[in-house]
Amino acid sequence: KELRRRKQFTKPSVQRRTELLKAVYRMKKFGGDACNVLVLCR
Repeated sequence: KELRRRKQFTKPSVQRRTELLKAVYRMKKFGGDACNVLVLCR
């Protein structure tokens, strides 16, 4: 089990980034204005 857990370890920074990207996607898709909420708008 320990090996399995270590194999799919993701860095906290990467986890946070994917979380933010998902949030941006959701905001765009479901009618929120993501650009005003988050700085990470491209």
